[in-house]
Amino acid sequence: MPSSQLGFCFTSNVLGEFLWGIETNALAKPDQPNIYLQMQAKWLQFIFNSLDAYFKLLPLPWLRRFAQKRLFSEETNNFFSQLTKDALELRAKDANSQSRVDFLNHLRQLQEKKGITHDDMVGHILTTMLNGYETSAAVLFHTIFYLAHHPEYQEKLRAEILENIEEDGYVSYQNLSSLPYLDQCFHESIRLITVVAFYSRICTESTVLDVGNGHVIPIRVGDVVSVPIFSYHHNPDYFPKPSEYNPDRFNNAAHVDLIKKGIFMPFGSGPRICAGTHLGTMEVKTCLVEIFKSYRVKCCAKTIPEKRHDSPTFIMGIDGEFWLEYERL
Repeated sequence: MPSSQLGFCFTSNVLGEFLWGIETNALAKPDQPNIYLQMQAKWLQFIFNSLDAYFKLLPLPWLRRFAQKRLFSEETNNFFSQLTKDALELRAKDANSQSRVDFLNHLRQLQEKKGITHDDMVGHILTTMLNGYETSAAVLFHTIFYLAHHPEYQEKLRAEILENIEEDGYVSYQNLSSLPYLDQCFHESIRLITVVAFYSRICTESTVLDVGNGHVIPIRVGDVVSVPIFSYHHNPDYFPKPSEYNPDRFNNAAHVDLIKKGIFMPFGSGPRICAGTHLGTMEVKTCLVEIFKSYRVKCCAKTIPEKRHDSPTFIMGIDGEFWLEYERL
């Protein structure tokens, strides 16, 4: 079955529940047309097209005025705005759901306390969806893909999962946060694909960057600095044989030191670190546990090789469909 579609269906389901308190049915009916998946795909494609045009015009500032001014299309913006309005109306009528701990209730509280507008609420929702939809899906199906190519790592992960299953058949939140090999597999996946290849920041205080060998680079207020995360994550000085998937490279606290040094930054760093870090991590880990406790995932005749292709979007990874075989245990 195509594992990338599985990833998108899963993250769509999670975000539907978390953001609007609705069931998208993306997983329950994966073979049927789904308006949520369709609109999310249109929404993301419009964003990528806008960003692609913007970056291509960076060397030609006099042409930027012809670039697309909107980051979100009017069609998808209207859809998610109406969806948010409908969800708020349903929540107001359902007293039982008003105590739920979810994003929609958080926004309702902000509306009451700080008077945020409907457009503010939609903006917060779309920002969170951007953090937790395709990025989380990409890490999820790449991890499944790599573990199918490396059954020895998959068996080691499965053993850890089965050792920590509770009586009800699930892994508790506390255990999910403290499974070392699951953490290693997750970190190695986000290192290898580096979902977002670079981050850009605007300098707010002039400084001088020492790049070694007596060379310095002055950085002035207003300068835009791009941090090449993908290059950092594939530097053999820090990650030997960087193109190979090897979760064991994270079997110690060395990566913690790399995080402190600003070398391993899958979610960025500092005050502008990805706001969806925790949500995305829990999304991916929860799904991996549910899959590998019950299925052995194997390569099949249609599985593409374990090699890197150019990514068609700003979300990095291997291009192409991820066909894999799922064997029930």
